[in-house]
Amino acid sequence: MILMTGLPAVVVGVIAYFYITDTPDKARWLTPAQASAISAEIEAETDPQAKKHSSMKGAFNNPKLWLLAFASMGIIYGLYGVGFFLPTMIAGFGKQFGTNFSGMETSLLISVPYAFAAVGMILWARSSARRGDFGWHIMIMMMVGAFGILLSAYSSTPWMTMIGVTLCAVGVISSMPLVWGLPMRILSGTAAAAGLALINTLANFGGFAGPMLTGWLRELSGGPQLPFTAMAIILLLSGATFVYVQRVYRAEKATDIAAAKESVEAR
Repeated sequence: MILMTGLPAVVVGVIAYFYITDTPDKARWLTPAQASAISAEIEAETDPQAKKHSSMKGAFNNPKLWLLAFASMGIIYGLYGVGFFLPTMIAGFGKQFGTNFSGMETSLLISVPYAFAAVGMILWARSSARRGDFGWHIMIMMMVGAFGILLSAYSSTPWMTMIGVTLCAVGVISSMPLVWGLPMRILSGTAAAAGLALINTLANFGGFAGPMLTGWLRELSGGPQLPFTAMAIILLLSGATFVYVQRVYRAEKATDIAAAKESVEAR
């Protein structure tokens, strides 16, 4: 299975390296007019703040990017923590609550949180795009996720546990598309590519640390309360970091706009 999922990605990556161009004007499948129109649209859509950080060095020297990378790691921590232990939690309902689900019923229960999360992800992304906000939309979903995982950890019925896990899945998964919006506001060009790669790399470390730390804390404490409380705290810290970075970005943008107006008036 690993080869079946990994090899196509490797092959496509090699093809993309030789086929995908860095800029529209280098794309041989575009006419000069099309390339010019796309370049103009990209230039118009690029945030002035992002143009300040367009080199790879500019990306790695940008503290906001590192904050976003570690905050994304916390979100992936929650995603994998729930994903890995949701089947175990449902399988443990029989011992904990005296219920007895068949294999089919267990599979259907596992799919419930992700079904709600799929709908929430689409609706929440639309809300974020309509309001031009990423930080608070992520923070709200992190609050939903933290509340949900705490509810599931301290609940006394299987249904309350399922509601809690569903809320956590909705919160974490609905924030995933928004994670990439804020970096594109503060980076452009080569810096954007390097920055997204850095965020993705560090975030995936959360996918390794999440299940491992959650399992270790569960064995240490003998129950889900400690690991899921830690997960809730990490989710809230991640959301708060996105809000902070967005606030800094907006403050810097307002300063630049004010400076530009003063420069025009001085002339």
